Amino acid sequence: MLKKLPKGVSDFKEIISEGYLYVDKTMYLYDLLRNEKMVFVSRPRRFGKSLTLSTLYYLLKGEKALFKDTWIYDKWDWQEWPVVRLNLTDVSSKSAETLAKELLNIVKIQASIFGITIDEDTEPNGALRELIIKAKYKFGKDVIVLVDEYEKPILDNISDKSLLSSLKKLLREFYSVLKGQEEHIKFLFMTGLTKFTKMGVFSTLNNLNDVTFDERYSQMFGYNDEEILYFLSRILI
Repeated sequence: MLKKLPKGVSDFKEIISEGYLYVDKTMYLYDLLRNEKMVFVSRPRRFGKSLTLSTLYYLLKGEKALFKDTWIYDKWDWQEWPVVRLNLTDVSSKSAETLAKELLNIVKIQASIFGITIDEDTEPNGALRELIIKAKYKFGKDVIVLVDEYEKPILDNISDKSLLSSLKKLLREFYSVLKGQEEHIKFLFMTGLTKFTKMGVFSTLNNLNDVTFDERYSQMFGYNDEEILYFLSRILI
């Protein structure tokens, strides 16, 4: 049976539920989760970063039925972990104040999913710290943190030098929480288009392992030649 090619679809659950083609990358996720704790990877757009984070989300939420026929299905323990998703792909950053409100809103939405209340007067970094600690003690498990396109506010304003400084300061304070709360974090996976050392955002978050050029995970994103040839006759374009 021919399957539809998931052009522009980055939600793993939608891909499986709607019968799209899924090229199984779960072997790499299994290896990543077993061998790493705080991970960063950069890839260009349309390489499947958001899909990878989505797949990790459903995997770590214990949604076993979605993974039927994948490599990881009979190898994972299917525990459910508290997963915090910080997706910056559509945030507005026309000013530092706007970005602060956007970050705070992202954190509060995640808190509401967990049934957690965040202090109304807190800043984004304080809200993130509060969310991680409260989620850890509410569920009795360390927290998973998934960050998509960490540097988008910087790239959106790359030519505005007067704004960049305040945006970098805000993001630096926000992400530094992830180091400060490492004892409460089971696994952190962060993606972006650029190397984090070039963005001036992570001066304090020096505990990330950059696996961008790690051969073990080189096939985790996108399709390689063998996959294209194998699946070409099985897709409906």
